Amino acid sequence: MHRSILVALSLFVTGCDDGTSDTGPEGKPDDTDGLACGGDEDCASTEICEADACVDGDRNDETDGAEGLFWADTTSGEINPAGDVDWYAVQADGGEFFRITVVTAEEEGGVNSVVSVYTGGGKRVVWEDEHPAGNVSSADSMCFGYFPSAGTYYVKVEDAGTFYESDPVGGAGESYTLEIEEWSSVGTETDSAQAAGLDFGTLSANVLYSFPVLLGEASDVDWAALDLPAVGSPISVVALQNGEESDMVTRVTLRNRAGDDVLALDNPTPDAPAYLPDPEGTGYVLGATDVSGGGGADYWTWLFFVIREPGSGNPPGIEPDDTLEQANGMILDDQDPDSGEFWSAYAQGRISTEADADLYTFDVPFDDAFISVYLGAQPYGSLLAPRLELLDSTGGVLDTVDSTLGSDADALNLGPYPRGDYTLRVSAAPDTGAVGGEGYFYLFGLFATSSAL
Repeated sequence: MHRSILVALSLFVTGCDDGTSDTGPEGKPDDTDGLACGGDEDCASTEICEADACVDGDRNDETDGAEGLFWADTTSGEINPAGDVDWYAVQADGGEFFRITVVTAEEEGGVNSVVSVYTGGGKRVVWEDEHPAGNVSSADSMCFGYFPSAGTYYVKVEDAGTFYESDPVGGAGESYTLEIEEWSSVGTETDSAQAAGLDFGTLSANVLYSFPVLLGEASDVDWAALDLPAVGSPISVVALQNGEESDMVTRVTLRNRAGDDVLALDNPTPDAPAYLPDPEGTGYVLGATDVSGGGGADYWTWLFFVIREPGSGNPPGIEPDDTLEQANGMILDDQDPDSGEFWSAYAQGRISTEADADLYTFDVPFDDAFISVYLGAQPYGSLLAPRLELLDSTGGVLDTVDSTLGSDADALNLGPYPRGDYTLRVSAAPDTGAVGGEGYFYLFGLFATSSAL
């Protein structure tokens, strides 16, 4: 069994001055700005000697002056003055997956670091502003990547204002710590869905995990085995977005132990993750491949996934719910009691067979109501292209909206209708090849409003 790879979210703690000393690191004065000097050694640690005077700055502003960065060591730097960039050199043997962590003081208005990694020839391999999975880490930046070949690579640290060519931040005291770590636990190239190259074992809820992927040959799929802590624990997955020297466009697949695909999505992002809201079991395998079937040394990425506690998603529909008498009751909540009418409710469900339909009843407490349904299925990786039908109190169809394969269709501003009881029916859109099962899930938000959304 391979060792699972867990993203550490702890904050690195750096030393600080207790205010009783007038010298900085290495016994140098804290501030000699403008004073005469004969060399950098006469200046503070955050200054250099230019034209015989100490000025803010450092000597690693270009790759020619890059400081050596050693694996698993922590070094420190300062973005000073504003617009400063710092370069570090790393020696790679080739084939290393890595994580670079930058921790800043996190002061309001302070440096917002961006980390970039370049080849010796100047091509940017990967970059990151915060964390590939979004704002999930106490570190200021956390950059994941891969060194496909041996040689010297360069790590660049700068403020986001400099990176995005806007208003750079920097100055005395804008310090950071930097660490690069190698990840040695990667999957074997002989893995399969039945014998995954990585086994994460039993996962913990609300912990972010990372999965490095290298496709050794064309049409390769890398697999990792996951054991959920409980049935119904939602799974969210995102893929690395800023791997510029990777040729891989990631397709994520989640498969249950019965061998059924229950989730499939191309290039899931933090804003649009692959998401299984209500797993039926606890044993799954997570797969990553290239959408075009490519493979080789330049086909690499990382997946990041988190398991939530059961019940943390939308309220689930209860089966059987195929008829008006069996329909799930939804209670609309008034979201804007002081101005107009804006009522809402949320739910999720699964189409279990090709002919299955799920019904949800609700009461609209005002006249001239616009009814809207915002749907989530295929954008989360569901295999379902849903049909939405709005029914009156007798079961008569008022409106029908069909999704197509590859795109969900929201039902927006139906009506206006009088106050009373209504039912939403969710099923598979005709002629979409639906067979039903765990992978045919959906989520929705239901809204009743006095004006069109």
